[in-house]
Amino acid sequence: MNKIKRICAKFGLLVLSPRVSRIKFIVKYFFNTLLASAAVVTIFICESAILKALFIILTSVLVVNMVILTTKRLHDINLSGWWWLLCFIPVVGQILFLALWIIPGTKGENGFGSPSKEASKLEAVLAILIIAFVVIIQIFLTFVFIMQLFMGISIMS
Repeated sequence: MNKIKRICAKFGLLVLSPRVSRIKFIVKYFFNTLLASAAVVTIFICESAILKALFIILTSVLVVNMVILTTKRLHDINLSGWWWLLCFIPVVGQILFLALWIIPGTKGENGFGSPSKEASKLEAVLAILIIAFVVIIQIFLTFVFIMQLFMGISIMS
């Protein structure tokens, strides 16, 4: 059990500190999303019922962790964790996540506790790379959408 707690703490899984900074949020959320996506794909590919059940559990843990990360980030900007429910509203959810990536946390202590530790240089570099990756993917998808909408060209087929 102690080993599981150490692994969870190392990767930021289900750790209940009150706040998380922008950089740590971006990095942890991105890697949680990648792991959850891989687990979901594995659920559909895998034929073993036992493995499917394990990956469903893993996906559930990762989704809960993403909700916890979002709540901690909201606490960092001195908002209630209940604001994460806005993520279920189309467009509003995307705007909320953009705000969580942009708005700096409260300096010093706020209603939810003291700020988290500063991000390491590695986390800062990873955050920059993740942001660049997301921007490039967004530009590509916008380009594909425009090509399909206005020119009738299908790039994906």
